[in-house]
Amino acid sequence: YGYPGAPASMNRSVQEFTLGLTHTFWTSRNYGTLALITQASYVTRSPFDAATGAPENAHTGMGFADLRYTLP
Repeated sequence: YGYPGAPASMNRSVQEFTLGLTHTFWTSRNYGTLALITQASYVTRSPFDAATGAPENAHTGMGFADLRYTLP
């Protein structure tokens, strides 16, 4: 696969770059742990052949946040 005129659903490449950070607010042997987990991602996609007038590639940025309480 991967030829001139290939459907736009055929990916030539998909790449993702991710950065994540975790910050622990407090931890206790009796009460557990409270932490904030953050993640940022950047995704890019390139098809083998783009239709006339269609973009050559697509990209997006995403952000996630998670407040996590872990039981002791």
